[in-house]
Amino acid sequence: FMGCFDNSITTDGYPIGNSYYNNVEPYLNYIQDGNFSLSTYSGVEDVNVTTDTLTNWTTTSTDGLVVLINKGNTASLAYPKEYPNGDRAVSLKNDGNLSQSFSPGLVAGNYTLTFNACGLTTVNPISIFLNSDVTAIGTITPVLTWKSYGIQVSSSNQITSITFIGTGIAGEMSAIQNIRLTNGTTTGYTNAINFNTCET
Repeated sequence: FMGCFDNSITTDGYPIGNSYYNNVEPYLNYIQDGNFSLSTYSGVEDVNVTTDTLTNWTTTSTDGLVVLINKGNTASLAYPKEYPNGDRAVSLKNDGNLSQSFSPGLVAGNYTLTFNACGLTTVNPISIFLNSDVTAIGTITPVLTWKSYGIQVSSSNQITSITFIGTGIAGEMSAIQNIRLTNGTTTGYTNAINFNTCET
């Protein structure tokens, strides 16, 4: 039983294998609507994000710094149209920001954050923050094609929110989607099954 879900993880954070035991993932994903498919906006055109546009997500940015982009929009921003997961993504321009709150908060511990990101010609580096911490848990600089990113998150405090913030200026843009925050690390899951269950 080498290669059981507990110790074999692919680069995108998913365990190796075609199915899960009892069709249940071996870890929990705490992000709601990480592909933005539940947006209250039902059209195909790109649209500036407001507090009413996305379900479970908020922004304090204005003037088109955070835009919901759609694969089906031929006039959309020039990101590669084969989005990795779903038909939508969010583009962050300059210091545009996107946040999600957790209620109740997540317990202190180890988590894995995975997402897909892609930059335009003038790439916007994206920093990720927990709660209102002034220190980013990580900053990534996307490339010009969609790529999977993973960041190990360790917090000694309860996690009440996660925020993605662009760090660029003068029209720099990057897009994100397929955002997942799971309760495991690359060395094991916090709700791992035992050997006999795995054998079954």
